[in-house]
Amino acid sequence: MAIPRSQKIDQVLEHLHNTGQPRLLLFPMNSNGGRGSDVVPNHWTLLTFDSEAGQWIHYNSNLPRDGTSNRYMDYAMQLKEYVESKQKELFMKSPDTNTVVYKEEEFNHPLISYEKCPQQHIGTVDCGIHVCHVMERLAKNEEIEETMTMKEVRQYKANMVSQFIKDFVVE
Repeated sequence: MAIPRSQKIDQVLEHLHNTGQPRLLLFPMNSNGGRGSDVVPNHWTLLTFDSEAGQWIHYNSNLPRDGTSNRYMDYAMQLKEYVESKQKELFMKSPDTNTVVYKEEEFNHPLISYEKCPQQHIGTVDCGIHVCHVMERLAKNEEIEETMTMKEVRQYKANMVSQFIKDFVVE
């Protein structure tokens, strides 16, 4: 039986609440097309929370190029608000809550769009590759380049496939 997505997020947040929060929380997000009037293309983006900087950052490899709104940012805001409400709920249940002064801003950090995120090339469906690339760079605390050439995208894909094969080769 599959666990609903919100329940999975709740389990992770409860674990982090009990063990301590890391510097970065990474939330790969997939918009699966939607229904009715809320139809958007299937697309992967990344939402992160940087606890040291005290901010949420949304990485989108397909930012609107024609002045339209960034609907994926709306989804990131929904997830941000959900996570912060859950963190607040867990904090309020803590035994130490009576001795700690609660500040609303501790559960309401700004959300920014990372405008220098490498953009996928028009006509490609490499959003998942871009998300993996950005997550890897963040995990290694490396700078995120503003661009990825098609050659670099193909090389990154080949490296991923190679790593999967190497991990699953039975000796």
